[in-house]
This record gives sequence, C-alpha cells and structure tokens, in this order.
Amino acid sequence: MSGEFIPKRPHKKSRGGCGTCKSRKVKCDEGKPKCAYCEKRDLVCIYSAKPAKSLPTHAKSQSPSDISTEEFDSDFLFDFNAEDIETIDRSWEMALVRSPSPQVAIQSVGFLSPTDLRYMHHWSTCTWSTLAVGRWADGVLQMEVPKLAFEFDFLQDCMLGIASLHSQQLLPDPQQAQRQTAIYRARALSSFRNALTNLKWGTRKYEAALITSLLLVLLCSKDYALDDGELICVNWLILYRGLSSVINLKTYEDISSLSVSPIFRRELAPLKESPVIPKVLMNMVREIDASDPDFAMLECYCKALDALGLLYGQLREGGIGPALSIRVITWGSYIQHDFAVAAQAKRPRVLIIMAYYVVFMRFVRDLWWVDGIAQQEFGKLIRLLDRRWLPYVEIPIKAMMLSKDEDAVELILR
Repeated sequence: MSGEFIPKRPHKKSRGGCGTCKSRKVKCDEGKPKCAYCEKRDLVCIYSAKPAKSLPTHAKSQSPSDISTEEFDSDFLFDFNAEDIETIDRSWEMALVRSPSPQVAIQSVGFLSPTDLRYMHHWSTCTWSTLAVGRWADGVLQMEVPKLAFEFDFLQDCMLGIASLHSQQLLPDPQQAQRQTAIYRARALSSFRNALTNLKWGTRKYEAALITSLLLVLLCSKDYALDDGELICVNWLILYRGLSSVINLKTYEDISSLSVSPIFRRELAPLKESPVIPKVLMNMVREIDASDPDFAMLECYCKALDALGLLYGQLREGGIGPALSIRVITWGSYIQHDFAVAAQAKRPRVLIIMAYYVVFMRFVRDLWWVDGIAQQEFGKLIRLLDRRWLPYVEIPIKAMMLSKDEDAVELILR
C-alpha cells in the first residue's frame, strides 16, 4: 500500500456569500435577493458592498454604510389601526434619532456587537431567573429562549431588551441602558409584526413568536415612555391580545405540547375558594340599559369581572404570595379584544374595573418589572374619571392610600 497522501480535492470557496452565512460559518449559495439558507430560516440576508478579500484581517466588521436597517412599520402590531401603534411604543422615535455610540447602534443580522454580548451574558447569568413566578419555567427562560433567539431576530431583540431593562435596576446611572432598551424595543416590535405575517403552527418560528408575544409584556413595562393619561396596564391588555392571536392558531391544549409551554402557566393550582365580585361592580353592570352605549359591551364586562373574581378568590384562599402574583400578571390573558379597545378609549366603566385590578398589582411580589407600577398608575387612572363615577372606586382609593398591604387586603375583602 502506498504511503503517499491522497491529495484533497480542491474546493471552491464562496467569496461573495451573505453576512449571515459567513457569521454562522455555513456555505452560502449566493442567491439574491435572499440566499437559500436565510430563506429557509426566515433570516434577513445581507451582502457586503465590497468583497471580503478586500478587507484586511483586522477590519472585517461592517461599516455603517454597509448595513441595511429596517424602517419601523407604523401599522399596529396586532391587527389594530395605524394610530394605535403609538400606545405600544412611543420610545421608537427617540431610539432611531438619538442613537448612542456606533458600537451600540450598528448591528446587522447575524452579528452581535460587544453591547449585545454584554446583555446576552446578563440574561444568561442574571435576568432569566427574575422574570417569572415559581421555578417551573426555568428551563424555558434559561435554555429555550436563548436557543430560539439565535435563530430569530425578533426574539433576540426582545430578550436583549429585557436584559438591558433589568440592568437599569442595578445601575446608579442607567441612561445608557435606557437608550439601548429603546433601540431593542423598537426593533423587536417592528420585526415581530413582520414575522406574524408568515406564521405556521408547529415550527420553531411559531414557538419563538409565542414566547416573544409574552415577553413583550415585560419589555413594555418599566422605562416606558407614555403620554399624559396613557397607562401601562392598558398597554398590557393590548399586548396580551397579541399573545391570544398567536395562541389562537391552535388551542391551549395544543400549546401544552410545545417546549416553551411551561411559561404559559396561569395558576399554581386550581382555585378552591369560590370567586367573588364586589357588589358595587355588579350593580354598575346591572344599571346598563339598552339605550346606553355600553350595552353592547355587557359580555366583555362580565368576562372581565369573572377574571377579577379569580383574584378575589385567590386572595381569600391564600393571601399575598406566589399564587396570587401569577394570577395578577396573567389577568390580561382572560380579557377580550373589545374590552382592551374600550380601555384605550378610556370608557369610564372599563377604567373603574381597571382601578380594582391595579390594587391587586400592588400585591405582586418578587417581580422587578411589576414593582411600583400600581402606585405609579393608580393616580393617573382615577384622574381620568369624571366625579360622577368616583363613588364606584371609593374602596380602591382607600386601599391605595393605606401604607400597609395587610390593611389594604382587609379593606378590599370586607
């Protein structure tokens, strides 16, 4: 047998492949406008303006002129009209105009900047464990979310945005993190809306979209620019409608078969205590007659009160704790579309129901992205009501004025 080596067949290397394929070290077929690899995985396909061989070894990063940026789509995120997008994210204008240093703002698909890597590390070592009630979702947040984020940019931007939002809570001067959160948030909202136009059940993209629709609720909580009279809790309702639009491709039973399903849990255990609803709210709904514009909203009001009754039942059964917290933060998932739209329109009866809900937000424990929102929102909410409606919110007002949670609980359960 000959001892000579068999010469390796020469392989023609791709010099003009797209940036995404190069970053992932896969062979690119150089198809345009989109190569097969990016088309199959629904990635943005970017070709450099100059051949790679013309770049010196130490300067292979793209220049600002080589990077294409997606414009923020002004249409609403989840099938609402164009004007409504402002209620979801008013920080995008600042994000696109007042961009920070180039190393933060310049990023093309498939490449992670030093800032991205820092927040990726922050998510992996810290943020993921602070987002949910209980420990059953740990595997999803620690493992599944990062894996899906490397495949789908809308989830990657959402994840990095939440990590930068979390880092603000830990920094003495959070301005840089605030600017970066605004950039991630704008990109996540824009790219996610585009992703929803081509979503199929059972795909990895569907799982990424499903978890993104939930994580956007967190991303649009703290550090969220709102106009006077706008409420974070109302934006939550709108974002939860987006979650429902993704889930409604199948049933909740189908969702339970997915790898990301543990994070969609809405209760620690079935409620043993009967749900209860304050009589003043029941009377408010009963007083609506056929000539009232709210008459068409009766079903929505009843559904919202049923969901509120679960919070009262849980508070009676177990008091303040994780079981109540998970019901409070998922309350919006029970709310119908028309109720969310009426909340945007600041219909008085909707605002009254929301006032009772905001009191329960005060009792949420160990979730930094909820902490302080009740105190911040309640006064704004009450000021939106005409004086004739104030007797309906007497108990919530008194409860929010009490300094001790135990006293507030005693008052609202009388």
